[in-house]
Amino acid sequence: MIIDKKGKLFGKISIVDILIIFIIIAAALGVYYKFGKTGASPILTKTDPVEITMFMESVPEYVVKSIEVGDVVKDRQQNILLGKVTSVKVGPDITYYPDKDGIVRVSSKQGYVSVTITVEGQGLYSDTGVTINGLEYYVYKAFETRVGPANFYFRITDIKKVGE
Repeated sequence: MIIDKKGKLFGKISIVDILIIFIIIAAALGVYYKFGKTGASPILTKTDPVEITMFMESVPEYVVKSIEVGDVVKDRQQNILLGKVTSVKVGPDITYYPDKDGIVRVSSKQGYVSVTITVEGQGLYSDTGVTINGLEYYVYKAFETRVGPANFYFRITDIKKVGE
């Protein structure tokens, strides 16, 4: 007999034990199916070298001085590596404020500057932007960014494929 009088399969394993093992395996597969998919592009998908230009209107000058060519750039919230800084351009601070008539004017604050950085990295380039580790980046997307030792809230102003 396959199941003996004590309810054991081949006299060794209880049917209840087998059911518990099946439930554990099914639960593990369900958790993997739900949370195990990262949305990352497949390993065999060919990525393109891309250049992302980012801009921030107003940032303390001492913070901008901490950026160096070669610094690693990451999307801070998603912890995605975007690439490395290839250029840093500093301009005048751009601060918007409403005047007494409610008209928005442009001014600048002392000790503040605007900054444009260019980042070179790898991603799946398309006519709508670039996908890096399953997350889309596109022109005018604003996000919290870590550049070297500093934190910024950059807006993407341009994305292009390197070599085009």
